[in-house]
Amino acid sequence: MPSLTGSFAIHLDLAAPPERVWPLFADLSLRRTWVRMPGPSSTATHEFDFRVGGQERLTNTFLSGDTREDLESRTTFFDIVPNERIVSSCAALVAGVLRWVSLITIDFAPTDAGTHLDWTEQYSFVTLSTPGGVDDVKHLVGGTRLRLNGLVAALNREGIRA
Repeated sequence: MPSLTGSFAIHLDLAAPPERVWPLFADLSLRRTWVRMPGPSSTATHEFDFRVGGQERLTNTFLSGDTREDLESRTTFFDIVPNERIVSSCAALVAGVLRWVSLITIDFAPTDAGTHLDWTEQYSFVTLSTPGGVDDVKHLVGGTRLRLNGLVAALNREGIRA
């Protein structure tokens, strides 16, 4: 089966300078408020080593009806420029099977109103769950949008209107 490759970008304008947004990416206690795997918190794990060459690993068990899915996300950080850029790769596994790998670039640009954040993701699905992978891509893009909605909510909890 051939792989399915593509890319997408999500742009956000946040009402906080990069120096206020950055800790939500770099500090584990703040990151945990918006970066999660689906499933109950009682079964989730989150390891985080935020440095070039460091890794982040999240796991959880997700139940959908009678179906149990063991989920895992493995990220490696390749470039980190505080308040400016993060370049990483992420591998997603379901039940121990590699589903996709992505190269992710997150750019933080200061603006008069705060921060313009660009999330650019290049993906390669190696295992598809739907014919042609149409739902797989929708799931990846939708999951990323949900995660960034969590970032906005975390900024709001920090007293920053995003």
